[in-house]
Amino acid sequence: MCADCHLPGTLCMWTDCTTCFESCASAAGECGCLGGAGEAGLPLLFIMGLIVLGLFTIVGIFYSVLVATMVGQRIWQRHYHILAKRMLTKVSITLFVG
Repeated sequence: MCADCHLPGTLCMWTDCTTCFESCASAAGECGCLGGAGEAGLPLLFIMGLIVLGLFTIVGIFYSVLVATMVGQRIWQRHYHILAKRMLTKVSITLFVG
């Protein structure tokens, strides 16, 4: 199990690390997943960072579209309310004057 963590292209999970450390207590230099493998875990961390950044970007886009829709509806609602008041004012003026 300990040697599997050092092979290039293999993924070493944290559960594998704990098993590795428990079974290889005597050979402490050999046991280590991301830390003992040198820079082998760096691309994995970079890819995970890009995935998290992409997820935040997608959620941000959806949220901004939602907020823009709500603001647009509120503006249209206020505009329609003002137009309705003007129409009622014209009707009431023509009833009193004419």
